[in-house]
Amino acid sequence: MKVKVGSVILGLVVIACLQQETFAGTIVSWGSMKTPYDGLTGVAGVAAGGGHALFLRADGSIFGWGNSDFGQATAPAGNDFIAIAAGGEHSLALSKDGSIVGWGASDSGQTMAPDGNDFIAIGAGWGYSLALKRGEEETCNFKVAGDLNNDCLVNLYDFAAFAGDWLVDCSAVPTDPGCIPK
Repeated sequence: MKVKVGSVILGLVVIACLQQETFAGTIVSWGSMKTPYDGLTGVAGVAAGGGHALFLRADGSIFGWGNSDFGQATAPAGNDFIAIAAGGEHSLALSKDGSIVGWGASDSGQTMAPDGNDFIAIGAGWGYSLALKRGEEETCNFKVAGDLNNDCLVNLYDFAAFAGDWLVDCSAVPTDPGCIPK
């Protein structure tokens, strides 16, 4: 399955598609901390910290660059990550299994992620971290258009359910009606 990624909703699309072969975007930077990696391709997500940057590659691995006095730009090994966040002097990654990995400065405990594998989003600030934990199932008072799994939300889980039915692999089945020649 090949999916082109590159818009404001990049994170949503990438989270749903990282298990597939994904075409991602190209790094572009500007301002006082211009990265030497401009033009790097195969990048599905970016995060800018206090003096470092993280790149989430389409294969789920993370690449860090910049100031790493506290190890904040030294990304963990592995390719099972779906989201990244860069704080002032620390970094976070969200694994496919919903667990969080933190590294870098932890003078306020900002890299000490809570236990569990039910997290769906992460954020990092200067000396603190945030995570969104998957909530309990609720009963909806109204049917929400686009809510395919009846959790009262239209989110990445609905996209994944929907995408599974219509994304096609044009290299394997070029005659599929969804494959349009260039």
